[in-house]
Amino acid sequence: VRGIVGVMWRGVRDIPRERQSLWRIWIPDFFAYGPLRALIGLLVSLRDPQIERMHCVQQPVIAVAGERDPICPVPWVERFASLARAGSCRVIPGAAHAMNYSVPEALGRIITEVVGNVGSDESERLNGGV
Repeated sequence: VRGIVGVMWRGVRDIPRERQSLWRIWIPDFFAYGPLRALIGLLVSLRDPQIERMHCVQQPVIAVAGERDPICPVPWVERFASLARAGSCRVIPGAAHAMNYSVPEALGRIITEVVGNVGSDESERLNGGV
């Protein structure tokens, strides 16, 4: 997505997909941080050339996508992971954007699986045989 309006629209589309309790945390944090600083932070993040820099990443990359995430949709996350030297993508069924909050168990299982595979064939593949 290009532009702040597009990202904000995706954020609005994400609201009903997240657990309601997330907003009781996020909204006070947003106002405590300040709307102007939040907007500046969003603009800075939009200018960060993440996609263009992925080819420089030498370490394994596991990108995790939420199946219902309108902010970072599955095709974008797959592309992001594919650009890394040793990247792979995992998708959490039914998850929206804030998967660390909404489905922490599913995200934790992926992390545990990846960390638990250190030294395995999968780990070797992700590390490029290193």
